[in-house]
Amino acid sequence: MASYVLSEGDYFSSLFKEKIELAIFPKDINKNKKALFWYFNVPKLVSSDSKNELNALKSVFITSLNGNTIITIGTTQFENQKIKDIENHLFELIKTIKISKSKKVCSN
Repeated sequence: MASYVLSEGDYFSSLFKEKIELAIFPKDINKNKKALFWYFNVPKLVSSDSKNELNALKSVFITSLNGNTIITIGTTQFENQKIKDIENHLFELIKTIKISKSKKVCSN
């Protein structure tokens, strides 16, 4: 999982054309399942496009491994939000993700 997160950091660095610094924190989902909570500061060139909108501060993610599937959920922290609240929300959300054994997604 760590190498996946680091490669995502490289991808975002190439996308923004500047080196981003990742903050990465391990979390236990349960005794058999782990996750990585990670984020980076949104570069200034994309964080504020208008005086009428909230500034984006961080891109925030949580990543876990479910069997052979890497699952990442992400969002943006805006200036009126607390990073701890986002962390708690993403952590609760990723605990609910299940991989379907069926290939059928919808039934008619």
